[in-house]
Amino acid sequence: MMHISPLLSHHCEALARLDYHISPRPWTQAMFAEELGAQSVALVAQQDRVLLGFAIARDQYASWHVMTLGVDPQQRRQGYGGQLMRALIQGVAKRGGAELELEVRASNGAAIGLYEQLGFKHLGVRPRYYPLGQHGREDAVLMGLALGADTINQ
Repeated sequence: MMHISPLLSHHCEALARLDYHISPRPWTQAMFAEELGAQSVALVAQQDRVLLGFAIARDQYASWHVMTLGVDPQQRRQGYGGQLMRALIQGVAKRGGAELELEVRASNGAAIGLYEQLGFKHLGVRPRYYPLGQHGREDAVLMGLALGADTINQ
């Protein structure tokens, strides 16, 4: 059974290894460790002590921002990303967040669909936001979710 818990220092090395297989620009161990002392909600998903994924949002003054979300490629399409995002949304709401924003690659239809299911609205596009290696850059879709007192209990 999958279990979501706060990010702890002993998770950081394994998360960096996992993110290497997830992201074209993976986070380092130090980047994950930095979230331990930041104004953030940082969560990990585990099953039998095996890390399945992670989600991190940071308080950026006027709103909260999803910094990263990742699920082990071999564990995708099992609902873990949605469960992590719901827990992240609740964590941000409990910390008093009124809004949660994120950017997602325009080509990542699965993620955009997940965020729409969770109630995120399209706020705009950031042209040429993500690097594509030697092939130029890709647009980011900016999405946002208004949070209220009822969000905590969802």
